[in-house]
Amino acid sequence: TPVDTWKNKAIKSTTSRDLSIPDSSPDSNNPVIAHDGHKGISVVEFDGNDWLQNEPNSIPTSWRNSGYSALAVCRYTEGLNGRVITSTSTNSRNWDNWLMGLHGGSMGRYYFLGWVDQGFSKDYNFHLFEVVHEGQNKSSDPRAYVWNDAVPGNYYKGSPTGSNNYWFTPLNISFGAQTRQNAQIEFSNCQIGEFLLFEGELEESERLLLEGYLGQKWGVPLPSSHPWDAGRPAFGEIVSEGVTPVGFTGPTSSPIAVNLGPANLRQSTASLTGKLINPGRGILKPGEFSPQDYPGLQLWLDSSTPNGVNYDANDTPGPIPWHPGLVQEVVFHLDANDSNSITLSDEDVAEWMDKSGNGYDMIAQGHPTLVDYGYGTGLKVVRFETDQQSNADKKAGGDSLYTQQKWDTSTGDFTMFAVARYAADQADEWYKNNFIISDRSSKNNWAFGFGYDVLGFSLLGKESLNVVSRLTYEAHELFIPSTVSIDEVFQVTIGGIDCNFTATTTVKSDVFDGIAL
Repeated sequence: TPVDTWKNKAIKSTTSRDLSIPDSSPDSNNPVIAHDGHKGISVVEFDGNDWLQNEPNSIPTSWRNSGYSALAVCRYTEGLNGRVITSTSTNSRNWDNWLMGLHGGSMGRYYFLGWVDQGFSKDYNFHLFEVVHEGQNKSSDPRAYVWNDAVPGNYYKGSPTGSNNYWFTPLNISFGAQTRQNAQIEFSNCQIGEFLLFEGELEESERLLLEGYLGQKWGVPLPSSHPWDAGRPAFGEIVSEGVTPVGFTGPTSSPIAVNLGPANLRQSTASLTGKLINPGRGILKPGEFSPQDYPGLQLWLDSSTPNGVNYDANDTPGPIPWHPGLVQEVVFHLDANDSNSITLSDEDVAEWMDKSGNGYDMIAQGHPTLVDYGYGTGLKVVRFETDQQSNADKKAGGDSLYTQQKWDTSTGDFTMFAVARYAADQADEWYKNNFIISDRSSKNNWAFGFGYDVLGFSLLGKESLNVVSRLTYEAHELFIPSTVSIDEVFQVTIGGIDCNFTATTTVKSDVFDGIAL
């Protein structure tokens, strides 16, 4: 069922600022709850014709004096990728044009009637986007500071003073599309997890705490140097010696306990390993960090809490299955475990379809077969056999699959992943372990991962007589400590790693130098 209202959790806000579906919107406007967040927590999903907004002009123009701060966790999904977090424009000249985070098929973009940062290429992961904008009380040309996943922005084709010096505040908040003069534009397929909007500039210590809270909650990786990279922030002020940062939640009527270990707090007693710096005016309770403790919090939208949105919890879609396209566009994808992508002729694989949709479908030569990978995995693999009978038999045929469509080389740089293995006997039929992934050329210009009985062999083109190749081929000195019987398991240490082997012939204690593994 649709999400009718996304409730504002900010208890200090004097205005509700709930986001809802406008009464005049069509029935197709139906954002829903999906369990696609970190560890399956709920997010609100917009499918390319949905939007939510709060009342126009619900954010006062006085914020132009005080400035503001905003943090959001969201991502694009496949489809339309326009605006995600923006404002409703009611100005006839569109001067109240405001957006942050995701826009125009890119991310890390911040526009406040002037570009602060035009960002970088998108992916389909959840990200943390932030802006802290000065007010006119500080400067007549206030600056905007932005971060993406707790990393400062590059201000690409923009600048910290690139925003308009008057129309730099949002006058309301809209998710999924922009409404301009009562018409919706720049829709997005997207998911939003959490959004916080503060009147005034957050202090650096406050901002770091909120980054830690959102990053740990939503599984957004933070820089290793971040003070909350390894753990979620605790409530109150953290005081310790060394490099542990100091974070302050701001004035609060709740008790504040300084404690680096378990506090063992109870309703009537407190056993602390630190010190109590402010008992407050109430009884002690467990110290869970909450953005509510910041007095400037005016809008807090959190899809992960049961009371955060109005929806039927029994009628929510399941998680979107992960696939490589969520990370980046895939131009060629073969998967032996997708029965819909493989055409069988009796036991043979006649065709292997490219799941990317780009038409690089593979057709068979010989008799490649679909077999079980084994080891209790339930996975399938495609098996190929060569007709080669000896190392000297260089022109033998065998099984193969190849694309008829010519590869598009205009894409330039590429990243490739493959899972494969040799299947011939290493001792007696090693010569059958040759190219597995290669081009279809008599010149043998390109091979990836396998070649000449070597793992990690890569031949990435020829220019004149210069061949680019990489071999994972190492020589080790092995010591077998005693006489070993046939079928006896013995251990050899290679590069500091203990490896178990089974003897196939009787050997005597000796030193073997230069064995390639």
